[in-house]
Amino acid sequence: FGVMLGFLTVPRPECASDVVEGKARSMLVIGSAVGLAALCGAAMLGEALVRAGQPVVATALAPWSASAWEARALDSQVKGDLVDARDAAARAIAISPLNAGAVRAHGMADLELGVAERGVGLLLNGAALGWRDGLHQLWLAEAAIAAGNAGVAAERIDALLRRNLFSAELIGQMRALLD
Repeated sequence: FGVMLGFLTVPRPECASDVVEGKARSMLVIGSAVGLAALCGAAMLGEALVRAGQPVVATALAPWSASAWEARALDSQVKGDLVDARDAAARAIAISPLNAGAVRAHGMADLELGVAERGVGLLLNGAALGWRDGLHQLWLAEAAIAAGNAGVAAERIDALLRRNLFSAELIGQMRALLD
């Protein structure tokens, strides 16, 4: 596609001196189009690797992808590598500051690494971003219970139950809150 686009956009030369200039221009256009096609291909491959569960390879291939860094952060968090989880989440946030999963991963990693103030701040500020994120809502419910705010905890638990997330674990907590 890039090569064909290059051929279509380069004007035909009218004299011998225009031939050299036209060839140089056509090579520049073709090279740019091929480079753009390669970047698009790398981005698509990066997203495919994220879906295939290969976030480390995805971040190496597409380091500009916030979703690749978010997936790496979540993968590292599950594996217990909290430093890599925090660093990968920070990279995702630098690319896309409104990435709810990355904000959650960074906040959770900070909590586990003993940087509680920043972790709580990230999670509280990220609550508006991650209103559909089940793990974020679960953390908010637990934080509300710890703070003694049964009403907020019940709202978060209700939202999770309506989405059929963590149902078995939360039914007991909801009954205790209602009591």
